[in-house]
Amino acid sequence: MDTHAVPEGYMKNAQGFLVHEDNVEEVDLVRDDLVRNLVARGKLIQGDIKKYRNDAMSEVRSFIELAASKYDVALGGKKGNVSMTSYDGTRMIKVQVANLVRFDERIQAAEQLINECLGELTDHPGIPSDLKTIVANTFARNSQGQLSVTKVIGLLRWDIKHPKWLRAMDIIRDAMQVVGSAEYIRLYERDTPESQWKAIPLDIAKL
Repeated sequence: MDTHAVPEGYMKNAQGFLVHEDNVEEVDLVRDDLVRNLVARGKLIQGDIKKYRNDAMSEVRSFIELAASKYDVALGGKKGNVSMTSYDGTRMIKVQVANLVRFDERIQAAEQLINECLGELTDHPGIPSDLKTIVANTFARNSQGQLSVTKVIGLLRWDIKHPKWLRAMDIIRDAMQVVGSAEYIRLYERDTPESQWKAIPLDIAKL
């Protein structure tokens, strides 16, 4: 965040230079005002959602403790997951705990073995022709240099009996490291107890 104040009557451009407002195109002024306004309103909404999440998690935990101590009812499921519905069966909340997984340096050995295996299995019967492309996409790093855990784990589902492939799958399992956990709260509703549940999205991209 830039802590240097911009003098009144000036605007700072993307290159860091001060430009007098009289020299800024009207369309740029209007665009700047629109972007700043929408971002500011979005940050307020983000703060509300974060507060709602924290409050909801705290209230659910308090209820679980109350149910366990006063009513002798165990609500927590595997890894702390819990699902609760309204009395009429038309509203539901789910709290889910997911492990955060990363791969250690051994994943590089698995990648090498897989590539060697694919080189030996070229045009082998029963091996999909696009498997090389799938593997290449699987080991493509993101901008932070991280692999997609979901994609890498997806390789474990392939039924390939080659010794190098099997060894690589063992290495992938060994290379998986749980580095933390994350809690999620999800909301659902339906018109009647017989209807299908519909998720209530809190992700702006899914609205």
